[in-house]
Amino acid sequence: MVHTAETIRLRYFMDLLMEKQRPVMLVGNAGTGKSVLMRDKLEALSMDEYLVQSVPFNFYTTSDMLQAILEKPLEKKSGRNYGPPGTRRLIYFIDDMNMPEVDKYGTVAPHTLIRQHMDHGHWYDRTKLTLKDIHNCQYVACMNPTAGSFTIDSRLQRHFCVFAVSFPGQEALLTIYSTILAQHLALQKMPQAVQKLQPQLVATALALHQKVASTFLPTAIKFHYVFNLRDLSNIFQGLLFSTPECLKTPVDLVRLWLHEAERVYGDKLVDEKDQKGFGKVLADTCKKFFAELNEELVFAKPNIYCHFAQGVGDSKYMPVPSWPALNKLLVEALDNYNEVNAAMSLVLFEDAVSHICRISRILESPWGNALLVGVGGSGKQSLARLAAFISSLNVFQITLRKGYGIPDLKDLNANLAALTAEFEKATAEKIKCQQEADATNRVITLANRLIGGLASENVRWAESVEMLKEQEKTVCGDVLLVSAFVSYVGYFTKKYRVELLEKHWIPFFEGLAVPIPITPGLDPLSLLTDAADVAAWSNQGLPSDRMSTENATILCNTERWPLIVDAQLQGIKWIKNKYGEELQTIRLGQRKPDSTSGFLLQNIHLVARWLGTLEKMVEQYSLGSHEDYRVFMSAEPAPSPDTHIIPQGLLENSIKITNEPPTGMYANLHKALDLFTQVPWDDLRYLFGEIMYGGHITDDWDRRLCRTYLSEYVRPEMLEGELYLAPGFLIPPSLDYKGYHEYIDDNLPPESPYLYGLHPNAEIGFLTVTSDRLFRTVLEMQPKESDAGGGSGISREEKVKSVLDEIIEKLPEPFNMAEIMAKAAEKTPYVVVAFQECERMNILTHEIRRSLKELDLGLKGELTITSDMEDLGNALFYDSVPESWTRYAYPSLLSLGAWYADLLLRIRELEVWTTDFVLPATVWLAGFFNPQSFLTAIMQSMARKNEWPLDKMCLSVEVTKKNRDDITAPPREGSYVHGLFMEGETQSRP
Repeated sequence: MVHTAETIRLRYFMDLLMEKQRPVMLVGNAGTGKSVLMRDKLEALSMDEYLVQSVPFNFYTTSDMLQAILEKPLEKKSGRNYGPPGTRRLIYFIDDMNMPEVDKYGTVAPHTLIRQHMDHGHWYDRTKLTLKDIHNCQYVACMNPTAGSFTIDSRLQRHFCVFAVSFPGQEALLTIYSTILAQHLALQKMPQAVQKLQPQLVATALALHQKVASTFLPTAIKFHYVFNLRDLSNIFQGLLFSTPECLKTPVDLVRLWLHEAERVYGDKLVDEKDQKGFGKVLADTCKKFFAELNEELVFAKPNIYCHFAQGVGDSKYMPVPSWPALNKLLVEALDNYNEVNAAMSLVLFEDAVSHICRISRILESPWGNALLVGVGGSGKQSLARLAAFISSLNVFQITLRKGYGIPDLKDLNANLAALTAEFEKATAEKIKCQQEADATNRVITLANRLIGGLASENVRWAESVEMLKEQEKTVCGDVLLVSAFVSYVGYFTKKYRVELLEKHWIPFFEGLAVPIPITPGLDPLSLLTDAADVAAWSNQGLPSDRMSTENATILCNTERWPLIVDAQLQGIKWIKNKYGEELQTIRLGQRKPDSTSGFLLQNIHLVARWLGTLEKMVEQYSLGSHEDYRVFMSAEPAPSPDTHIIPQGLLENSIKITNEPPTGMYANLHKALDLFTQVPWDDLRYLFGEIMYGGHITDDWDRRLCRTYLSEYVRPEMLEGELYLAPGFLIPPSLDYKGYHEYIDDNLPPESPYLYGLHPNAEIGFLTVTSDRLFRTVLEMQPKESDAGGGSGISREEKVKSVLDEIIEKLPEPFNMAEIMAKAAEKTPYVVVAFQECERMNILTHEIRRSLKELDLGLKGELTITSDMEDLGNALFYDSVPESWTRYAYPSLLSLGAWYADLLLRIRELEVWTTDFVLPATVWLAGFFNPQSFLTAIMQSMARKNEWPLDKMCLSVEVTKKNRDDITAPPREGSYVHGLFMEGETQSRP
């Protein structure tokens, strides 16, 4: 650590206070060096006198976890006394103090435990529930006020002496980094011309950092655009990798700095606009400070430094001479990797090569950790594995899932032996495969000799070759189209499947700069199945419509496990018949699966807690399993995005097939015909007798009577004669299967409530709910990214900011309670109600103002976006009232816009009432937080006026024939009220 005047001042006070056993807290933004300063102090303490326990906090730290860490260095003394070993003093270093989760009561449980210890010198044994007195301990802490919960409980903070650690000034930074770089260049005996350039380079690096930090500001989407001391230190860490072999001229030092700047700053930038902007800033800064150097040499490409530039295994941080040379190195490294590991089929294009160099640089750095962000299949895992192999590092993969915790991280080490065994098994398999490949090559050689002798077949083969050559032109396009069909269309209904093929994929292929040829009029099913397969599926119970055939084709042509959304149970029926002697059907909720060669897991949405286990089991049994091993799963779709419970791993590794439930009488009748060959009388009796009606009947004899009635009424004879299945729909005569479908087409009346025996108005509610759901779904499907669809419209972030600004702008100031109370000479029951309503309104508006200002700072990047801010932003975007507001508000079903307009009206009513406390001519009763309190005030006023006992009072309600505007003054007794709602009825007026 390089000290500055500011850090020396802080260190003086830390020395003084910690010697006096006073708790010290350093507060500052990320990267200001507070943790480094604290660690430097703690490392300077005498090991004979002090023991240090580091306690880093995070969002998931609980008081239970904290107590276990705090107790780890303690030993039992006498009685209930505990302390550090011997006579040493124990210092607990709490880093990121304000990071743990704040519960719904506003409490941070780990803080409560620390406060208990600091206040009372003890905590409780969590098993025996007895006191433990903890002696000879003290606390020091660090926290970042722009992250986590932003603040901590004042009852805890009062114990600490708090010091602000600010970002070092320009002079201090020059001192720090000049000292670091000058020392390195001198120790490495760099050429004098390189050493002389050091002050100029440090000034340039600081100027660039200042420009980057002020240009690329954080937002809710670009939340990681935070550039601080850590970034500067990372640049100089890269410079410290240099050797005299690497830096021979001043140009070499500048090129190394340019490379480190591109890695530290450029690799953080998420879009092309920012990357181009940074490139310009970097070039301009370099030209300004190093005008004397040859531009062509300084900016020559490629400018990539890595630790394997001179060969894998020879670790020197050197520039790569050219792209072909770098590519050759990595191809050799990949071949070596594939010799001793499960083979990776990597295409080392330019971006992939660059990524490997980036990852390798991080892995070679002290405390180097990398977070790779990219869509599935972009190569994150493969590139990281190869980079680790180059650095001679072992890879241990942890697959995170919902509910993953510390115990899981501790169960997967026990699995290392198993993984080793799997590796050895895979190696043996590889050798076996190689032997089989050699044998196959021998067979091919023999076959070629045989073909040479079959000259008589030459003519027929020549014709086949010509035909295959024609097909060769389209086979790539055909296979690509069919692969896309299998991989993607299962999600969609028939309409969208056709649209994807005909309006998007095929035109896309044809419209490319180099078009991809495909067979004209290609039906994807023609390459995947034939008429015999379709006939067999039909015999096994698969409905004969096109969509069902497509679903079956997808299911039979994928190695991934299908997740079937099968509301009508058609798919399940077919799969049972198709897979029967090998496939075991499990209805989840009854029992867990045994080992078998295939599973059909139904209703997996019913066992939310077990899905994590299922995900692991599916992954475990898929390794080394038989090639025909399959897992079929069915689930109902989640009613809303918030209630999705199926793990990401299951979704990513399975082919999704959606079976669209029929809508309306017409579609349902046709589907019923596909499903049933005869009327399922027993099923219908059970449905009516045990589920729809029987569920309400608790008496056994009554249930028996119900079943008897149903056995008499629900039977084939009820269909005899001239029977109408629905109004205007006569039962058909005896026809064949095709005839019934045609009868429905020709005779079913138009869809309407009449068809179900309902009044026409019954459709209003259904259509309202359906349209609301449709528009809500469309809204939720809008892109959440910052870039709104290639520049059209406004982004999500901009919309949230617009709504936020509009609400803040219109939000009135809180009621001045002291001023309002001073106005009321007499505290009548009505005045008390007004006070209570104003206080409740202040609490609500305070929360609205506080949360919106916090979100505003988050959107600007001045505060870290928390889950509460994210929930608030989502609510503003989707026009729904945030849950954090409804907690303090009144019941309401309105959307956010209407809710806020209603809130402003309520505030206006209160403002008018509290001007002179004269009871309004007519009171908006529904506009109160607590309407009951106003009704009670009416009875209290009457009781006081007439000296009647309050407990004998009751309310009398009279409905007038007047409108609100007709009322000009309150009544002598009681009050006029308006704004009540009646459901299912209306008030008649003459």
